[in-house]
Amino acid sequence: MKQIAYLIVGLFLIYPCFAQSQDALGEYALAQKCYHTLDKTSTQGWDRCARKFEEVASQYPNTETGTKALFSVAKIYQEKFDLTHNDEELQKAFNTYNSFIKEYPNHSLADDSLYHIALLRLQKEKEKEKAEKALNAILAKYPKGDMALKAQELLQKMNGGGGEVISAIPSNAEDSDVPTTEKEPTITLKEEPKKDLNRDVVVRTVVIDPGHGGDDPGAIGTRGTREADVALQISRKLAFKLKNDLRLNTYLTRTTNRTRNLEQRNLFANKRGADLFISIHANASESENAKGVQTFYLNNATNEASKRLANRENKANGKPKDLSQQILSTMLQNANTEESRDLARAVHKSLVDRLKGNYKPVKDLKVDSALFYVLVGSKSPSILVETSFITNPSEEKRLKDSNYQWTIADGIARGVKNYIESRTKLASSL
Repeated sequence: MKQIAYLIVGLFLIYPCFAQSQDALGEYALAQKCYHTLDKTSTQGWDRCARKFEEVASQYPNTETGTKALFSVAKIYQEKFDLTHNDEELQKAFNTYNSFIKEYPNHSLADDSLYHIALLRLQKEKEKEKAEKALNAILAKYPKGDMALKAQELLQKMNGGGGEVISAIPSNAEDSDVPTTEKEPTITLKEEPKKDLNRDVVVRTVVIDPGHGGDDPGAIGTRGTREADVALQISRKLAFKLKNDLRLNTYLTRTTNRTRNLEQRNLFANKRGADLFISIHANASESENAKGVQTFYLNNATNEASKRLANRENKANGKPKDLSQQILSTMLQNANTEESRDLARAVHKSLVDRLKGNYKPVKDLKVDSALFYVLVGSKSPSILVETSFITNPSEEKRLKDSNYQWTIADGIARGVKNYIESRTKLASSL
C-alpha cells in the first residue's frame, strides 16, 4: 500500500511539469507554423511570428523549448533585416542574440548566436574587429563544435581577401525549422550594441511590480478577469522586452499568484538595487463606461479622481484610507519626484502612441500624481501604470488578449528607452 501511495504522490508531483512541458511544445509548434507559412518575400507577418516565439520564451524560461524560442526570435529579426535592411530590425537581432548568450551561455546554440553576430557585423556595419572577436571566441570555446570550422573559414576570408558578399544567414541554414542544432557549450561574450544606453546614465536594473496577487485579486472585470492575473502577464512580457531589447537586468516582485504586501515589494526593489520601479495595474470604476490609459508618479494628488484611485489601491493592500502625512513625510526623504515625473511622461507618451497605432479608440487620461503607498519606499524613480479599465467590457477583452499585452509591454519598454536617452543627453550637457 505504501508503494502505491508513493507512486500516486509521485504522479501528482510530475504531472504539473509534464503538463507545462506539453503546453510549451504546443505553443512552440504554433509559433513554428506561423514562421513556416510566412511569405518570405513580403514584409508582413514577421512581427506577429516573433511575438509568438517571444510568448513561449517569456512563459517558459530556462526550458529547452523556451530557450529555442528565444533563439528563434533573433533569427526572425535577422531574416527580416535581410529583407528590409531596416536598422531597427538589425538592432533587435543584435540585442536578442546577445541576450541569448548572456542568459544561456551553456546552451548548444550559444555559438550559433556568436556566428550570426559576426555575420551581421560584417554585412551591415563593416565592423571587422568586433566580427573577429566573436569568431575567435567560437574557436577558443567551441573547438570541437560544428561552428568552429565555419568561424575559421570566415576568418581566413576576412584576412586573406576574397571580397565576396557575405549573407547574414549561413548557406547551410535550415529553412525547415526554427532552429535545430546540437553541439558543445560554454561561452560568455557580451557584445556591445551600436548605442549603449547605460554608458552615461546608470540604469541597469528595473524592478517590475505586478499589482495585487494571492489573497488580493485586485479589481475584477464583468467577465471575471482578475487584475492580478493581467498585471502578472503584462509584467512578464515587459521584463522580456526590457531584458532583450534594452539589455537591462529585470526582476519581478512576484512571478506567481502569491500574496506580497507593499512593504515586501519595496524591500524587494531596494535589495535588488532598482534603478527604476514600475508597478503594473488595471484600472477600475463603478461605471462600465470609464476607459483609458493613465500613468502615475508619487506626489500629492492633483484631483479627486486620483485621490480615490490611490485610496482604493492602498486600501486593497491593507493600508488605512488616509496615508497622506506618512507618505508625504517619506517623499521628502527620497526626493525622486522630478525623475519619477519624467519617467512617467516618457512611458505614458510611448505607451499611448503604441496603443493608438494598433487599436481604436484609445483614450489618453494623461500623466497624474497621487499618493500610492507602493511607490513610497522605493529609492529610485517610480511609476504606476494603469494599463486600461478592467471594468470596461471592451477594455477587459483587450486586456485578456496576448497581442494587446505585448503592445502595452512594448510601449512601456520604448518609454523606458526614451527616458534613459533623455537623461543621457542631460548628463552629457552638464
